[in-house]
Amino acid sequence: GASRQVAVALVLSGCGLTSASSGYTLRESYSGLDFFSKFKFWTATDPSQGTVAYVGAEEAQRLGLIQATLQEAIIRPDSTSVLVPGQGRKSVRIQSRNAYNAGLFVAKINHMPTGCGVWPAFWMYGEDAEHVWPAWGEYDILEGVHEQAHVRTTLHTGATCSQQSLVPGQDFLGMWEAGESKPSADMCNVDAPQQFYNQGCSQRGPPGSFGMDFNRNGGGTYAAEWDPVEGHIRTWFWPAGQEPFELQSQGVGGLSTDLWGKPFSFFRLRPADCPAQHFLNMRIVFNINFCGDLGESLWQDGCPALAEQMSCQEYVDRHPEKFANAYWSIGRVDVYQQSGPFPANLGERIMFNFEGSEPAQSVGGLRVNGLAVFGIVATVVGAIGTLLVLSVEYKKQRRQVGGGAGDLVMFGAEADAALEAISDQFSSCASSIRSMMGQQQPPPQPWQQVRTPSQENPYMGVQGLTSPHVSMSSMGSSMESSATSSWWGHDAEREVRVPPRGPLSSWARLPPPGPERVPVPPMRSGMLLPGGLPAHQGRSSSEPNRSSETGCMLM
Repeated sequence: GASRQVAVALVLSGCGLTSASSGYTLRESYSGLDFFSKFKFWTATDPSQGTVAYVGAEEAQRLGLIQATLQEAIIRPDSTSVLVPGQGRKSVRIQSRNAYNAGLFVAKINHMPTGCGVWPAFWMYGEDAEHVWPAWGEYDILEGVHEQAHVRTTLHTGATCSQQSLVPGQDFLGMWEAGESKPSADMCNVDAPQQFYNQGCSQRGPPGSFGMDFNRNGGGTYAAEWDPVEGHIRTWFWPAGQEPFELQSQGVGGLSTDLWGKPFSFFRLRPADCPAQHFLNMRIVFNINFCGDLGESLWQDGCPALAEQMSCQEYVDRHPEKFANAYWSIGRVDVYQQSGPFPANLGERIMFNFEGSEPAQSVGGLRVNGLAVFGIVATVVGAIGTLLVLSVEYKKQRRQVGGGAGDLVMFGAEADAALEAISDQFSSCASSIRSMMGQQQPPPQPWQQVRTPSQENPYMGVQGLTSPHVSMSSMGSSMESSATSSWWGHDAEREVRVPPRGPLSSWARLPPPGPERVPVPPMRSGMLLPGGLPAHQGRSSSEPNRSSETGCMLM
């Protein structure tokens, strides 16, 4: 019979186990004395036809082209040798040993290479022997040539990746680079008509985001968000000292990109325009190239006085002294991933084939058959059972709950009633998982339909809080459930996800009270919500959150 595929992440999301808006947590840092140990050195011929000869780690170290300290990593080209034609200037290209399929990549850069003939870039791409570029895509976060003062941020893909629906000023703060015979280079296909070969879809950043102005201002910070689940690639830039506070502290406590305002660059990843599968298994790259495809094409415009005297290649060969300032000083590169016990993109990455008669669909190379589903579901149900036992035992104590700064504090009967509501929540989640295994989901309730931030809803939501929770510190651990992070709606064929935008107060709306809902006792005046807010400044305690798909109660 036909395979029945179920996205288990719907139930996990409903039970509060996943959240696409749960924020980012720092997972990896490229910094300090071991900076270069996390990269491989490219020594093959430059595929971009540059006037360059990339060297390995040992030679780069011997020539003084790389240096790592506690504060920075330095990458520079040879700036002493006069070259014969065709020799290529020695330089460095490194790419991370780790490959990624999503994440937030934040680079603090103190100084970047600049000058006529120079083509530096900080970028990501995916490729292996069976998937030749651009099969797994390329994302140029920071790129430019010659003496430009603004950055180029570009995607390069195979066919079927268009960004023609995007509007500068509305979707992103930058502007489109011009194509060969069209005003906007908004087609990512490297063979796109009316664009230069391999131009890709290219957007221009703000003044001072590249070149000498960038260096005069003390550098800056780039943040590149690649989120195939929410369906976008976004890039921000801040001059030195103007980056968000949470980046200065490396995201301690988590961070949310939705608080950063409109990015200067934005690309949409959705099936109708540019499927997310165009970008897979990408690695982080830093390099310093010379001339090449991009530099040669812009030589006349970028360095007109020199272009009247010699070609870009001749300039690079004859004038090594001009490249003493063409170096990277990289403070650090931090990699953040969505926080939570399960990946935020679990539903989109894994489609389970319960009958096991054919391979499961996958995004990002993760394939699982039906047997794995039962293991995961059994684990989830077991965890829920453990929490139920703990809550029942705790109810017997009838003692104070919480007490830490910023925790919700309840006493006596109030604690009993709250724990009863939590028990009902987990019971509802378990019931939903069981019904998923052999029965159809119940029809959606009115509050489970798709909502958007622009729709008005009179029911009280969570105001000004990013992750309301109830913490039971006396149990030795906490039981937390995020506020409703996204709405799920139904149509005949698919689940539709509408991601939140902005603070919770702009999108989290609760359903009207009804007889089937478990009441939570009213809060006492002066009780504390997460973050130390008095109870009257948070949501009404009589309006518990309900997860949108399973009907689970979220405290």
